[in-house]
Amino acid sequence: MLLGLSFWAQLHFFVISFCLIMLPLLQAGAVRLGLVYLVSLGRYNVPKD
Repeated sequence: MLLGLSFWAQLHFFVISFCLIMLPLLQAGAVRLGLVYLVSLGRYNVPKD
């Protein structure tokens, strides 16, 4: 019983810490993708003479 409890506690701790580490990285990647998308839109929307 204790072994099972410690295993689940370790698993939950690992998942939570993994999410806490990955969320800022995912947000930074999403912001970077959004900036690249806006820059490419601005380039394509410039009227050509």
